[in-house]
Amino acid sequence: DSAPSPSSVTVDESGQVAGASGIGTSSLLVTSTECFLSGCTEEDAVLRYNGSTGTYIGVHIPSIQDPWAMAIHPIRESLLVVSRADSKVREYDAQTGTLVRVLVSPGTEGLNAPQGMALSPTGRLFLASNQTLGQLDKFNGILEFDSTTGAFVSNLVDGGSSVSETCSNPICLRGPNAMMVAPNGILYVISAINDSVQDYTLAGTFL
Repeated sequence: DSAPSPSSVTVDESGQVAGASGIGTSSLLVTSTECFLSGCTEEDAVLRYNGSTGTYIGVHIPSIQDPWAMAIHPIRESLLVVSRADSKVREYDAQTGTLVRVLVSPGTEGLNAPQGMALSPTGRLFLASNQTLGQLDKFNGILEFDSTTGAFVSNLVDGGSSVSETCSNPICLRGPNAMMVAPNGILYVISAINDSVQDYTLAGTFL
């Protein structure tokens, strides 16, 4: 798929995206100084705002397919962006928006249509992988990767098949979506199909 050029993303002085009425925001990331919004335009972009005043700064990343989740790396302070469309995790310079590298490649250990990402304070990277109908070779659950090298670490949480309720946990993790690592070290994951928030230890144990 061809990516749009930066000039194709039109935003006015206030940060309102031209012609984007009804276009939803996929992800919101707030740091101590800035605010990033992703998926705000038909072209798919990451917009940047002042975190204190809300003042629009500019289009930070102009061309990325279906950006679904964002996070600041706790050690390198780079910006990680998950693309649901091509199942990649890209690393950007958080200040300039310059692409550094593709950290996690699509299809790694069955990674498919990731809709959630979380980082622990030590830099452990967790991705929510979604298996859809006809994709039984894809992993449904939470995968862990090395956030420095992008290497696969483990199938942290096996969500079972998306078309059945067979899994090792009391409630299958179906449609894993947004997630976070809380200060208490618990991984909270939204199970969209089950309409629930599920809690796990960082070893993958269901709580």
